[in-house]
Amino acid sequence: MKLANLFGKNQLDEMQEHTMLTIESRGFWLVWSLLLVVLLGEGLLGFTMREMAGTWAVFMIGCVYIVAACLRAGLWSRRIKNNTGTNVLFSLAGAAVIGVFTFVRMSAFDVPLAIHLACAAIAAGFTFVLALAALLLCGAAYSKRHEELEKEADKEEADKEEADKEE
Repeated sequence: MKLANLFGKNQLDEMQEHTMLTIESRGFWLVWSLLLVVLLGEGLLGFTMREMAGTWAVFMIGCVYIVAACLRAGLWSRRIKNNTGTNVLFSLAGAAVIGVFTFVRMSAFDVPLAIHLACAAIAAGFTFVLALAALLLCGAAYSKRHEELEKEADKEEADKEEADKEE
């Protein structure tokens, strides 16, 4: 028995379906944002990784799912273009957040300011490099998948036109 049969037939018309998709999308991003805030807050409060493991696991499962699903569908973003400049900008933003987080977190230790700044700079640098690498790899995978899907769509359209001509 298919899971869809268990829940019954879709009772929504097209407009209701669109509204439901919008609600679900906003709900996902709200939960994602709140989990990120909770993780950052717990980190600043000194929670151990063991205490944060459940929240971190849920957050990462959501992240991996959305990236994999979007790449599989050949989608990047509604508003953001896949280019190196944008990837660098978002990597810098992530690095800045981690740099500030590390600086604040290091303030719990009685060490000189230079050590605080060095640790924050190292964390920000590693974050920038890793985020940029991840975005560039995902961008390349997106471009490849998008081209494949476009070729498939063009081929199907050409086959359909050819079939229509034969009739």
